[in-house]
Amino acid sequence: KSFLCMIEITSSGSIGHLRDDFMVDIIPKLELAFGGTRVRLEFDIGVMQEENNDQKSIGLYVQTAL
Repeated sequence: KSFLCMIEITSSGSIGHLRDDFMVDIIPKLELAFGGTRVRLEFDIGVMQEENNDQKSIGLYVQTAL
């Protein structure tokens, strides 16, 4: 049995349109593992330029060994 807490930070943009396309995602993750099964909860917080829309999403994943 284990519990894991992570924070992932990713960014992207395009050369030539960096002011319009640049974005940063901050993704806190919580994961529980017991036996061969892992359950992960993610909350994606999108931080973008003012011209773009901010996006937020939640993901729930269940993985099990075959």
